[in-house]
Amino acid sequence: MELRNCPRCGKLFASSGRGMCSQCLQEDARDYDLVRNYLRSNPGANMVEVSRETGVELGKIEEFIRQGRLLAYNKLHVACEMCGAPITSGRLCENCQRGFRAGEPAADKPEVKETRGKVHLDRRRGDRRS
Repeated sequence: MELRNCPRCGKLFASSGRGMCSQCLQEDARDYDLVRNYLRSNPGANMVEVSRETGVELGKIEEFIRQGRLLAYNKLHVACEMCGAPITSGRLCENCQRGFRAGEPAADKPEVKETRGKVHLDRRRGDRRS
């Protein structure tokens, strides 16, 4: 076993391959049960309503959806990380997955300009000119 810091709480723990300490895993299981039970009683609920009524953060609910743990509740969607299309599990929609496997971008994906680092440089240049 390897010692790691829990990505959620930062506590040192002996990793067993689960990625989080036992306390955070129990908290996730409790939160998942709250969400699942609420959705069983209210199948048409959206993520905001589920979060408000259960007290579970939106980010955690989105994580459960991406993991495919809430597939039975097809009214819950998250956005494809490439094109923004609504999906019920995973990180990419079918079109982006096909394009990714083929090594080319999806046909309906809008062009995105690379701005990483440029915003910072533009801001610095503006500061110097003032």
